[in-house]
Amino acid sequence: MKKSNGFCETLAILLAGFLTPAASADEGFEHCDGLILEDQARCLAETVPETSSLEQRAALLQELAALHSGEGWPVFYLGNVLWGLDPSAALEQYLLAADLFAAAGEVSAEIRTRVNLSTLLGFGQQFAAAADQIEQARLVLESSPNPLDPLDEASLDLAAARLMMLRGEDLETADVLLQGVEESIFEIPEASYTLRRECLRSLGQVTFDQGLYHRAESYFDRCLELTIAENDRYEQASATYDKTAAWMAANPPDEDRRDRALAELEANLPLAEELEHREIEGETRLLIAELAGGPEAIDHLQRCLILADAIDFPGLRRRCELALASHQLEADPAKARQLLAGAYETGLQSDDPWALIQGWAPALRVLWHVGSRDEALAAGESVLSTIEGLRRAQAGSARDRLLSTWSGAYYWLSGRLLEIAEADSGGDELGHAFAVIERHRALHLREILDRDQQPEKALPPDFAARRQDLQRRMTAVYRRLLDPDLETSERSLQLADLEALEREEVELRRQIADLEPERASLPPPPDDLLEQVAASLGEDEALLSFQVAAWEGYDRRFAGGSWVVTVTRDGARAHRLLPERAELEERVKFVLGSDWGEYDGPLLARLYEDLLEEALDQLPTGVRRLIVVPDGLLHLLPFAALRASPEAPPLADRFELATVPSAALWLHWKDGESPTSDDALALVMAAPELPAQRQGTSRSRDWELTTGEALGDLPYARSEGEKVVSHLAGASDLLAGAEASEQSLKSADLSRYGVLHFATHAVVHGERPWRSAVVLAAGDDEEDGLLRPTEIAELPLDGKVVVLSTCKSAAGEVLRGEGVISLARAFFEAGARGVVATIRRLPDKEGADFFDDFYCHLSHGLSLRGALAATQRRWIEAGRPASVWASVVVLGNGDLVLAPGGESETCGAGNAGRRFVWLAAAVLSTLLVALTVYFRRQRSNSF
Repeated sequence: MKKSNGFCETLAILLAGFLTPAASADEGFEHCDGLILEDQARCLAETVPETSSLEQRAALLQELAALHSGEGWPVFYLGNVLWGLDPSAALEQYLLAADLFAAAGEVSAEIRTRVNLSTLLGFGQQFAAAADQIEQARLVLESSPNPLDPLDEASLDLAAARLMMLRGEDLETADVLLQGVEESIFEIPEASYTLRRECLRSLGQVTFDQGLYHRAESYFDRCLELTIAENDRYEQASATYDKTAAWMAANPPDEDRRDRALAELEANLPLAEELEHREIEGETRLLIAELAGGPEAIDHLQRCLILADAIDFPGLRRRCELALASHQLEADPAKARQLLAGAYETGLQSDDPWALIQGWAPALRVLWHVGSRDEALAAGESVLSTIEGLRRAQAGSARDRLLSTWSGAYYWLSGRLLEIAEADSGGDELGHAFAVIERHRALHLREILDRDQQPEKALPPDFAARRQDLQRRMTAVYRRLLDPDLETSERSLQLADLEALEREEVELRRQIADLEPERASLPPPPDDLLEQVAASLGEDEALLSFQVAAWEGYDRRFAGGSWVVTVTRDGARAHRLLPERAELEERVKFVLGSDWGEYDGPLLARLYEDLLEEALDQLPTGVRRLIVVPDGLLHLLPFAALRASPEAPPLADRFELATVPSAALWLHWKDGESPTSDDALALVMAAPELPAQRQGTSRSRDWELTTGEALGDLPYARSEGEKVVSHLAGASDLLAGAEASEQSLKSADLSRYGVLHFATHAVVHGERPWRSAVVLAAGDDEEDGLLRPTEIAELPLDGKVVVLSTCKSAAGEVLRGEGVISLARAFFEAGARGVVATIRRLPDKEGADFFDDFYCHLSHGLSLRGALAATQRRWIEAGRPASVWASVVVLGNGDLVLAPGGESETCGAGNAGRRFVWLAAAVLSTLLVALTVYFRRQRSNSF
């Protein structure tokens, strides 16, 4: 994906321009005569005859400006045209136009000009001057005696968002601002084509930068459709390139996808050449060179260098130099090294925060082959540090998304080290590789847990009041959305209000974050992390750490590959996972859509072979407990259901399993202090009572907020809660019905309990994880009954165990590196050390039965993962559905034991037998009573 700093915006960057469609290409300039001055200037700037050039249009506009001295429009449009010829000259024209419009009191025109000034300055890395132009434009708008024009406001928000993106700062806020712009301008018929196009393009760019590639592709596709409808061939070339780049990022590489992308780019190149769209031509040639390779790649890259110099675009030149260096590695290593040095010098001289990480792959590839190993590793560490520095400039979810976007650098470096470790098991490369891949695993969650050790400062009163007011308004909207009788039109309005409030919440969070002193960044994992993990493992325990990346990128060069590192007390080994990432992920997706039953045996066995066979075969014979550190989609894979062959027992029959997002976090949870309360005491929230209009029977424990679907009762959830309390005995508490409320939970003394159990519905929102929630009764008018992640994270759960007998509580959006953004994760943010959760839908009755068995084992002294394994084995023996027993997972510290040891053979199938005995005894007792009554009546009748 390109990071433009010049020519791509030549005619299109009129961020607030209220433009008519461009004239067709076969017309000359004669049709511009006789128009009013503003339209005549716009016509000269935007008409693109076959024989015209930027120079010709600039000359015509200079003549027009001379004829109408003191008028701003010819000067403004001259600046637009000069942008592609001489940015410094364009800057002068914009400054002059702004002064002319200000003197004439033309508010909208001055705002449009200052917006363009801001964008031009931003692309030139003059960020402070760009911000000053936006501030001046806001002052002009606010001081105007006329009512505020929503299009002017949208233009300023768009400019502010673009500046944030160029700075590499706070991409989430930029995204939220742009969503607000989109919402407003597409509802106003007067909004110009240019404003709409630039909004869609910017949304595509900001979502791309956050790793939201499918959303980015959708925005670029809409932008492309818009340019085609307006016959804007110049911007059509840009949108086509952007859409192709986003599509490539969204889809793992294979030959078919590579051929498709190459065909689209080669079809777009003649259009860019014809229209003198030099930046898109350069970007397209760069990407074609990477995809096609061979001798023609050199030609494309040399032409790219010429184009970059012609438009004064050092960022493009740098990336073309790096790609050229990579392509010349074998033929001319000295030349490759020289090109690399020049590219790095260009990056170091730039204020562009993206400059030092764009093109990281060819840079590291060259150093790995022509430099020393130490030099290459140092450069790799520098790339990672730069990525992490850019990440620290973000707030909220953008931090995680940005790291996910650049995760390829971590995979590449760790993969190179793992290749060496595989060939030389005696070196220290394996430990270094392990530290590299751990460096970006669950980084945000590790930072949160690290900061929890520091005292929290109280918010200033005004910010606390604003936050409280915002939460009150959001609660009111959620309460209305919870009503299934809400009309569709009213539901749409409420959802729009919710989105506006969410944007307000993002901005408030950013302002609160600005109040806090900058915290020191979390240091990278220590070099001896692997040794620490090995020393902490038991004799019968192994940790399996996965890395899932492509072996080859779209450029057919090494991309890190997929691996599993097995760690035991005796040492560690790296094992290659041979399928390409695309093939492996397709198999995982197929399994995720199946029932994991007997029919799926061959596919489960295939995935066992792909992921586990070699690693498990080489483990010490005494290992029976596994800690799994997944990557990517493997976070959602039912490892418990995998098997060595279709007829073999599943993994759950052989091992006790626990899952963690990071080995470093496993150490944190394992070494943490135990809770001070009695671990076996539980607070159980079950079958919350909901308003009558939402009642009805529900078979599963998931729910969708936005559709208005009725939220049904869970007839087995209350009995599940009663059995949990019965198994744990002691002073455990059950809150059911109306008592199972959000207000009750928040006001409870949670320090009394070691376990928090929920048997209820869950809302899981993949695209907007902040809307996910555990569903409870409200309790009072201050609550809505939706316990959302931000509220969960504020619960005092230090050291506790949380059991989520709900649907999909361990599922959600998967980010490379960070892991799953799930409800379970929110409980870890609150301090929990172990969470039992589900990765798919949980039927109500089967869920109650499963956790009855689970708590029976738990109450007899088994650990969390021991109780899970014992329950799974009983269910396997009984032929119960894998879609239930394999979907329950233990996350975090699976070794936690909550009750004294004892005999647990009566649990599971035995528990079912015990219930049968109880039932038989009850039936027999009833028969005896009936017979006694019968004979007594007979005796009475005989008298």
